[in-house]
Amino acid sequence: MRSVDASLLCFGHYGYTRDARKALDLALSQLDLWMSVARKHAGEPEGAFEEKTREELLATDPGIALFGDLPDDVRTREHWHLIHSIAGFRPHLAQQ
Repeated sequence: MRSVDASLLCFGHYGYTRDARKALDLALSQLDLWMSVARKHAGEPEGAFEEKTREELLATDPGIALFGDLPDDVRTREHWHLIHSIAGFRPHLAQQ
């Protein structure tokens, strides 16, 4: 996607940006961070892997730095999404 000279990037669930390259660079940087953190905890059993990865990401990922400031109901909902996003790394790590 980064090789396409696009001036507009539309997101599947919300909005758009006119700085497509910056958005893709940020996403790639975040993905690299998440993969690095997930690899560190890959040997943990299910449940512990997700929680340890979540804790470290909350401490190191500027993209989710304000997670703790969310209202309780939103934080509860987003915790579910965060844990399931992290769990999605497990099958990929198992193939390595």
